[in-house]
Amino acid sequence: MLNTVVKRVAQTFGIDIRRYQAEPHLNDVRLLLKHDQPMIFDVGANEGQTIKSLKRAFPKSTIHSFEPSPELFLKLKQNYERDGVHVWNLGLGAESKQSKLYENSSCSGMNSFLELGEFGWGEIAKESLINIDTVDNFCRQQKIDQIDLLKSDTQGFDLEVVKGAAEMIGKNKIGLVFIEICFLPLYKNAPTLGQIYDYLIERNFYCFNIYHIYRHQKLAGWTDCLFVHKSYLE
Repeated sequence: MLNTVVKRVAQTFGIDIRRYQAEPHLNDVRLLLKHDQPMIFDVGANEGQTIKSLKRAFPKSTIHSFEPSPELFLKLKQNYERDGVHVWNLGLGAESKQSKLYENSSCSGMNSFLELGEFGWGEIAKESLINIDTVDNFCRQQKIDQIDLLKSDTQGFDLEVVKGAAEMIGKNKIGLVFIEICFLPLYKNAPTLGQIYDYLIERNFYCFNIYHIYRHQKLAGWTDCLFVHKSYLE
């Protein structure tokens, strides 16, 4: 009862307390992991905000963290290139190529390989030509034969990241996918909830959980989903 009252009071001031609770997806990942030394891909690392919580939850993990923006990568490298964390100034997508990264002047979290859509915000300050590789190519080059957790937060480019892991997925080599899904057209040509869901379900993933829905202009804006491959449950 007290928690309910506190939440209601906070909401009168425009504060959503759920945003400040411990990250529930990490508890779910911990529940599903097969061992305590997971291989984690952190795709769309920004300055490394996710790494700290991942290392706290899984201290024996190996993390490959990918950030395409040259400026953000320098901060990422300075802060986190240690203790089992490998940082890469690289984008991941469905094919190996070069592509424009639209860097947002108002919010680096809005940087994307896709142009801003109807519900996007900020202004594009710079367009950088960035190398993009695939998860499959990267794993071959680095001799990685299993990814326990593939986390993708790439601002509308997430389905492209997953498509670039087709070979690893086909060989049952990816256990968990934690992925951002947009409900609103924040970016042009971003995949819909249905497209991402169908792609993963058709490749033997199950939706394990859907987390907090963030609102934008009073509408459901985006959320994060955790998928688990059926082979990882066996």
